[in-house]
Amino acid sequence: MNQKKWITLLVVLCSLITITIFYISSKEVDNLGHVQFTTLEGDASRVDHMVLKADLVSYTANQRKPIIIKKDTVALDEHNQMKSSYFNYEDSIAQYIESYPSFMRGKTLYLGNFAENDTSIYYVEDFYSSRRYEAITELSIDIEELDKESGEITVKEFNVQFEKAVQNVVFYGIYEWQGYLLLDVLLTDPEGYNDHNNYYVYDTKAAKVIDQFNTGDISDWGSSQLFLVDEKKGDFVLETRSYNEETDTLEENHLYSYNIVSQSFKELFFDNEAILNNEETIRHGQDGKLYYFVRDRKTIVVHVYDIATESFILKKEVEIDPEVFTEWAYIDVQKNSNDGSILLYEPTIQWDVEMDDKIGMMILNPETLELEFSGYLECQYDDDRQFLSVKSLKL
Repeated sequence: MNQKKWITLLVVLCSLITITIFYISSKEVDNLGHVQFTTLEGDASRVDHMVLKADLVSYTANQRKPIIIKKDTVALDEHNQMKSSYFNYEDSIAQYIESYPSFMRGKTLYLGNFAENDTSIYYVEDFYSSRRYEAITELSIDIEELDKESGEITVKEFNVQFEKAVQNVVFYGIYEWQGYLLLDVLLTDPEGYNDHNNYYVYDTKAAKVIDQFNTGDISDWGSSQLFLVDEKKGDFVLETRSYNEETDTLEENHLYSYNIVSQSFKELFFDNEAILNNEETIRHGQDGKLYYFVRDRKTIVVHVYDIATESFILKKEVEIDPEVFTEWAYIDVQKNSNDGSILLYEPTIQWDVEMDDKIGMMILNPETLELEFSGYLECQYDDDRQFLSVKSLKL
């Protein structure tokens, strides 16, 4: 009899939990608001299959909800609901934690320490000297490779020697290309006054460093960024910037190209410093070209630079409705994986009771710079002040 009572109580308890979860989930869905897509120019069908993944972040509740926005709907991202405890991490890191918990245990949860391709995930740990002013001239660090399918972890050695003594070795980014890793490494001297970036090319099959390059010391008021511009050929571009210490204005900007296959590294000739040194210019690289977008009232002027010929090959003014982009300084640019077109969009918008904001989008043909689509996704919300942080957008 007692056993039957316990079974009955458990059934009732499970039912209550299920009903409560359903009620809470239903209420959350109701509170997500709604969206409406407006096409201003071009083919409206270009966004029919849009999938936008984002976090709906509350100003007041210190909470974020992973959501999926499609052309006419907003829904909770059920697959990512369990990641709420990882909300401070990059989306890729949260995905790694959920999918490969054993591999991620004890790791530095910074995206710059990881690289990924279709079959593997790579990880390299930063090195910090245990003693102040301690200097090293050589270092051996493990590179861990996780086979996604089998779960097997292979450890390889990353051995490097430094021309000057260093104290700390920090990985700012790892880029994988056809079995090679290009590692962006920040080196700090023992006194802590000079930092500079070295770039190492690591052959994962041979398990050794096969090349390295750098541009010298970068001051405290400088920065560098490495990015892939040709996925087929293995062409990278390195951009370095230096700023005025007193005014914080951009003083110098240099571009360098590096090819993994030929191991050639050189500074690019760039005959338009006005574009290069304009901090409001948005830059994008794909298919061996650099695209520079400069907004001028109702037009966007696009300059196309070819890294092979080191010259500008195309310039065009694209007329665009002022409603498309409200925050030009925060535009993201990416290559559409389905057709190679160029997509520009706003990654962050505000949702609150006083202002219904928009996610502006435009699509350009990369060869002709013809405007194929422009419009915006209008998000309406009637709850506490929130903002929407876009994690990915696919068409």
